[in-house]
Amino acid sequence: MNQIVLFFVRSEGWFYFIGSIIAIVSLVNFLRSRGQWKFAVFSLEQEIVRRKTRNAVTWLVLSVIFILGEFSFVTFASVKYPNIQLPTPTISLEATPSLSILSGAGLQTTAPGTAMAQSASSSEGCIPGSIEWSNPRPSTEVRSQVEMVGTVNVPNLGYYKLEFRPLNSTTWQTISGANTPVTDDVLGAKWNIADLTPGDYELGLTVLDNQNVAYPDCIIIVHVVAP
Repeated sequence: MNQIVLFFVRSEGWFYFIGSIIAIVSLVNFLRSRGQWKFAVFSLEQEIVRRKTRNAVTWLVLSVIFILGEFSFVTFASVKYPNIQLPTPTISLEATPSLSILSGAGLQTTAPGTAMAQSASSSEGCIPGSIEWSNPRPSTEVRSQVEMVGTVNVPNLGYYKLEFRPLNSTTWQTISGANTPVTDDVLGAKWNIADLTPGDYELGLTVLDNQNVAYPDCIIIVHVVAP
């Protein structure tokens, strides 16, 4: 099942492209057939135009269903399959921000060994009382299994997901996700770090509303130590 989910996630752009092309062609054919209707005098011509119209509408509806199905599947994949470890792209802080992204916004990285020198209150994009971490705290040491505790309490919540990546890495991995509000309580599954290489890691909390609009990602840095 994980391989099927990964296939649909990684091919998301191609599915949208193919669906859009089919939708555009179908719409053009529909408009063309409607234009031909006024010139169809004989019953045979009218029947041909009707058939073209029905075919265009059918393909247009199917393409819309196809696009919406792919969108819904990818949107909720990390919630339905929290252990699949979906890779998500990162975003440069120098790029123009977009509110519709699903991936964690990239925190500007620092040289190895400097993360623990940051203030214990340092974080990126967190909103006190709405989107924030309670455990672990920024710049703390973690080992073995970590119970993820925090707050996700925003209007019209769609879903949220927890991600991690080594400091200076460009690939996020999903820990878990859910779609119900939480206030200073457990955020999904525990983070199993027993097999991770000790070092500094970024933890990201990505939150989207029910219109798939993302809040600024809440990112902290923690230090993984050997069990």
